[in-house]
Amino acid sequence: MKAKFALAAVLAMTGSLAQANVLDFSGTLSANKDVAQISFTALEDLSNVLLWTDSYQSGVNMDPVIYLWSQLGDDWQRVAYNDDHGANTSQSGQTIFDSGISLSSLSAGNYLLTLSLYPNWALGNLLSDGYTYDSQTDNGWTNARTPYWQAHISADGAITAAVPEPETYALGLLGLGALLLQRRRQKLAA
Repeated sequence: MKAKFALAAVLAMTGSLAQANVLDFSGTLSANKDVAQISFTALEDLSNVLLWTDSYQSGVNMDPVIYLWSQLGDDWQRVAYNDDHGANTSQSGQTIFDSGISLSSLSAGNYLLTLSLYPNWALGNLLSDGYTYDSQTDNGWTNARTPYWQAHISADGAITAAVPEPETYALGLLGLGALLLQRRRQKLAA
């Protein structure tokens, strides 16, 4: 019974990584000039596309700026960006300094969502043009209470994030095995 439950949990985990209608991400930036990059693929033409942050949390965390880029050969071309208008996507948890992009449609293809700290702007229409803080020598953290961020992608249609490396799956399975072993020991001790 436990083995079936563990197998079902692993299959559910791998299935949710392969395709979803909503993708959620979070992390931290190490310095002002850092830019979080989230790769995703539209497996088909999408409709009702929303990309948003809810990390500002009324001033508790950083003030994010988001950009959407489409793959153009070895580079990325800017599709859209937003700063401080997250409420336009009407998503729960957003506050006034969160960012949001709403698109009625998006063609199938590879995309990149980037998230930076205001005012670290993209310098052009290509990702290779860089960001305002790229040449900054100070690797410190300013203009935010914490470097924590959250971003979300939602669409009608099949979307997928980059598939984790096999080592990630192995680590997940190892962790699941350790939890099951610990639970078994607790049950035997009781």
